[in-house]
Amino acid sequence: MRTAGRVVVAVVVSIAATAACGSRAKAPPPAPTVPTDAASVTTGGALLTDAQLATFIAEHRQDAWYSLYLSTRKAGWAHIEMRPTSAGEPGAYLVQALAHLETNDDGHLSVMELSDVAYYAGAPPFGLVEKRQVETSDAGRTERAYRARPDHVELVITTDGQAAPPRKLPATAETVVSQALSMAAPATLRPGQRTSYATFDDDAEADQRTDVTVAAVADEVIAGVKVPVVTMELLEDGDSVPMRIRIADGVALAIALGPGLRLDLADRAVAQSAIEAVSMMDTSVPIDRKLGDLSQRDEVTLIVGAAGDLALPTGPTQLAERLPDGRQRVTVRRGPGAEVTAAERTRGLAPTAAFDADAPTIAARAQQIVAGATTDRERIERIVMWVYTNLGKDLSTELASASQVLSHGRGDCTEHTLLVVALARAAGVPARDVGGLMYEDTTGRFYWHAWAQVALDGRWVAVDGAWGQPVADVGHLTFDIDGRGNASSAMGTITIAAAR
Repeated sequence: MRTAGRVVVAVVVSIAATAACGSRAKAPPPAPTVPTDAASVTTGGALLTDAQLATFIAEHRQDAWYSLYLSTRKAGWAHIEMRPTSAGEPGAYLVQALAHLETNDDGHLSVMELSDVAYYAGAPPFGLVEKRQVETSDAGRTERAYRARPDHVELVITTDGQAAPPRKLPATAETVVSQALSMAAPATLRPGQRTSYATFDDDAEADQRTDVTVAAVADEVIAGVKVPVVTMELLEDGDSVPMRIRIADGVALAIALGPGLRLDLADRAVAQSAIEAVSMMDTSVPIDRKLGDLSQRDEVTLIVGAAGDLALPTGPTQLAERLPDGRQRVTVRRGPGAEVTAAERTRGLAPTAAFDADAPTIAARAQQIVAGATTDRERIERIVMWVYTNLGKDLSTELASASQVLSHGRGDCTEHTLLVVALARAAGVPARDVGGLMYEDTTGRFYWHAWAQVALDGRWVAVDGAWGQPVADVGHLTFDIDGRGNASSAMGTITIAAAR
């Protein structure tokens, strides 16, 4: 559940910040037909004039609260604030999103909060000026400050009050247009209209593209009043399931990422009350019959179902085939996977805020672990087994970076993966994180889990530091790779059966 919880909180912040794209506008009546000509396709810049953006920055304010539902369980809340900046704050306009999630594992109640504040300039092109992110959990506090410079983004990470040296990241093209799309000539909105824009992605530490489609425009009766409601779908790079936002009178009524995760507009008191802490068992998935010990199996075939159009990663070690009934036949194989591309290799070696391979403590520990090793395979085996042996197993831990994990010396699967990936990168072996479900035969269930992939002989190989597996067994069902995928969209809707 730690992996699921961290995914949910990060996704909620992304959803909440993006939900502001529905601000202020009132939609027209439904269009009689869906436009199909080229005129219905446009870019974000063409949708909004500088005058409209200037008005948005000077006048728009929003303070909205949401109940957070994970499947059918109310597991937390989210808060969105939008307003012109005050004295002492950077830029001219800010958008703040705060997500709160409660989990309960083995009787231990944990609270995780993640806030994200973006500041934008008040003059064209109304670009991102600064972004501040704070992650707070039982284990500590991590602050990240991203400051946009003309030719780069400067990142400063502060962990429990200790600031790391600044790092340079690629420049960003993000502008306030990502928060103000509904200012675009609302009387002309029609289903099928599309736009796209760039946002700075914390995980990738670079810009990513978000495609926006007007999915529906219709009058609805809300609280006894007929109002126009616009439904927008937002699809980020690497995802297969779009975020869906319903907007009325400038406010997001509901925000959903598939059937597994949604935010519903509510009064503050309602949003923050009656929260049910979720546990590992709540989000686990049973199988129709036990599979037995998978540690020596070369492959296993599963029939996986999920609400929505969930696309599972497919390749040499996980082949996913769509069945006529909508489910997927997934064969998981042990061994080397897809070829490592040049771009993946570069990204798999780069230090990031989470995988801080350039931290002195990580670099020193990596060199100590791999000293005398002559091959990358031997280096990785040493790293995986060192992490497995030396990291305490603690489900209540929530740490934001590999150096924090090394310092605290404990964690769950997420922390084990943070450390394995960072140590591998520090040792010169490309590595990336993976998220999905892992089978446990005692209970006959799949649990949300995190592990890693490393580049060996030019191919990605799965390894698991939490279970001491230099080559991960076939009980690992992959949903997300390198921070991209749709695990949270499927929570609460997944079914798994053994292939007959």
